[in-house]
Amino acid sequence: MKNDETSLYFKFLDDEAKLDFRNNITINLPPTKFNVVPLGDILNFREDKIEPSKKPITKFNLIGVLDIPLKRTKTKYEEVIGAKILSQKLIIQEGDVVISRINPRKNRVAVIPENKNSNLLIGSTEFYAMYSKFEESNDLYVYPQFLALFLKTKYAKKQMLSKISGLTPSRARIPIDNFKKVLIPLPKPKEQLKILEKMDEKNKEIEVKRKELIKEKAKYDEQSKTWGGVQIREVKKLGFYYALAEDMEERIDFTANNPEIKKTIEFIKEKEHDLLKDLLEQDFEYGINDYGKEKGKVPFINIENLSPFGKINFEGVRFLNDFPEGKTLKDNDLLISRSRNVGVCAVFRNERKSTFGSYILRFRVGNPEHILYYLNSEFGKLQVLYYKTGSTGYNINPNQLKKIAVLKEDSKTMKYFKILIKKIEQNKSFINKEIDNYFDNFESVLVKN
Repeated sequence: MKNDETSLYFKFLDDEAKLDFRNNITINLPPTKFNVVPLGDILNFREDKIEPSKKPITKFNLIGVLDIPLKRTKTKYEEVIGAKILSQKLIIQEGDVVISRINPRKNRVAVIPENKNSNLLIGSTEFYAMYSKFEESNDLYVYPQFLALFLKTKYAKKQMLSKISGLTPSRARIPIDNFKKVLIPLPKPKEQLKILEKMDEKNKEIEVKRKELIKEKAKYDEQSKTWGGVQIREVKKLGFYYALAEDMEERIDFTANNPEIKKTIEFIKEKEHDLLKDLLEQDFEYGINDYGKEKGKVPFINIENLSPFGKINFEGVRFLNDFPEGKTLKDNDLLISRSRNVGVCAVFRNERKSTFGSYILRFRVGNPEHILYYLNSEFGKLQVLYYKTGSTGYNINPNQLKKIAVLKEDSKTMKYFKILIKKIEQNKSFINKEIDNYFDNFESVLVKN
């Protein structure tokens, strides 16, 4: 009966999106032979912040939340001048461990890499940046990589998710006081090193496969610049140019008036082609304006579920229980992201009954594979770059998409795309499986009796 009451209670929370009593839930953690301590007892946290825009010509090494991969604890910085960084940032240092406090379900964790120049390292204010309070000689010292791996475990994640605040998962955060209460099984430093050495051996196998994946992606990127024997013009990244006023009637943004991009768009249009609007069998249609739930009956496809290689990724998908039947996806429906990661196109293969979100447009054509591969090639991506609009967040609408010039079908090109994508997907699947095993193996060492 108690379980039934709990289920009803959480259904109330999901339906009403009101009060949240997660902090009253008892978390049962597995036993461990190691000393268990709160993170707040062993870690210091960075607090100093800076307004980079006040130093417009100073170079900074910037790391944002999205620079941290979901499946790795490595990250890299981007060198950016202060004038381009329009918000306050947290000052961090190499060797710090950072975790995004927003949407802990994503569990973005990384060790800050070596700073290879004299620029100040800065990161998102959504980060908690932490380092050990103690020296290596102290039993309470924690190595950065050990801490990062721990924060990726279910042991840590379960605790964090029980202490978050916020009504929608994408905006939920874990407050600093609650984060400091997360318990970590802490071996002594020498034993941490032994564990990390074993983990490093396992990671080498993954890295070999990762290098193979990088090579396959490079082949794909090269192939995507050629379609049916037509080689896309190289677009030079001009740092400065001028445009006459009469040439800027429709759009005044940098991209739309870049002369190199304009030339390449005209080059594509000069070839034998159709406009996308001429190929539509079903016009563009917006998805459902909802966020969805973690559990439910029908997968609710959103832009994060669209693969840049044309497939729908159901891992981590959210769900809807009630929606108009007309919004059910059909076999060979094409889905394209209209916002955020604009222009990523995928095809629905009738994997399971599904619907789609409002940041996606659905449409149908006679040969979906042709349009799928074409839009995801450099020919399609360049035109999306040209037509999309927005100053902070980019967007593309149906009328803009309909202007895209589409080269004729080419079976050889599409066959080569299919072969490359199959290899990439197989490699990615293997790597993701091995990474999951990697983190599970680390956790098993911590909770082993």
